[in-house]
Order: sequence, then C-alpha cells, then structure tokens
Amino acid sequence: PWGQLRFDSAQPSVLNWTRLHRAGHAPGGGHTGQGRVVRMIASDVSFVDSTITDNVGKVGETAGPASQLTIQRCHLARSVMGFETFDTGVLVEDSHVTDMLGIYREDGVTDDDDGIYLHDADTGQSLILRDSVFANCDDECVDTLGAENVLLERVVVRDAFDKGVSQ
Repeated sequence: PWGQLRFDSAQPSVLNWTRLHRAGHAPGGGHTGQGRVVRMIASDVSFVDSTITDNVGKVGETAGPASQLTIQRCHLARSVMGFETFDTGVLVEDSHVTDMLGIYREDGVTDDDDGIYLHDADTGQSLILRDSVFANCDDECVDTLGAENVLLERVVVRDAFDKGVSQ
C-alpha cells in the first residue's frame, strides 16, 4: 500500500505501460474522504497502455487551469471511483473503466462510485469518451454534473446502479 502520484504545475507527463496498484493511502479529501491515486493540478498527464486498479481511494482528481487528462488503452478498476475532473480537458479512448464499487457509509449508502465524474472543461478544451467501456459502478458510470459539450462516441455503458449517464 502506498500514497499517490502528484503532478502540480508539472511538465507534460506520459506514463506508458504503468501499473498503479493498491494506492490511495494519502491524505483524504473531497466527498469520498479517501486518498487519490493521481492528483493533477495545472498539469497535462497521459496514461497509455496502463492499469490503475485495486485502490482504497478514487483513481484520481484533476484541477485546472487548463489541465489535460488523456487515457488511452487502459484499464481502471476496483477503486472507490474513477477520475473526477475540474477545469480539465479529457480524452478517454480504447479503455475500460469497471468495478467502481466504492465504500459504504454507516447509513449503508455508497459514496459516489462513478466510473468517471466530469465537471466542465476549461475554455477551448474538450470532454471526449471514445471507443471505451464504463461498467459495473455503484453510482453513475458517466457522471457529467451538467458539464457541457461532452462527446461520447462508440461507448458501452452498462450495469450502473443509479444511471448509466447523468446530466
């Protein structure tokens, strides 16, 4: 078990053939109260041919300005939830996001177990999910929280406990 990868105003970073496993043992925060595996602040980070699995916290959280998250040919699975993005451009392509089954609070309710949670991107950025699968989540598979201009192309969404895609 280990903490997190933090990118804070970092140079553009590409993680190829990377396995992030059993992470999230970092200071908690956000609405899950758990640590994040990846924390991006004003950074461009790409995950290519990689896995992020079996974590105690959410897969990641991003914050702008003008951050860019790219996930290509990856598998994200078995975590509290997937990425939550703020003021960040997103491209998820040829990937699988599965089994975001979260944690149960004392009242028996799960806490935001989305496959991906997209807030609005920064000006001029896109939110694109393409040729991917989002499945088996205890909340929404794709939660857009009213984000505008979200593009889903050839995306399979299935087995969501609440909604497949929310707006």
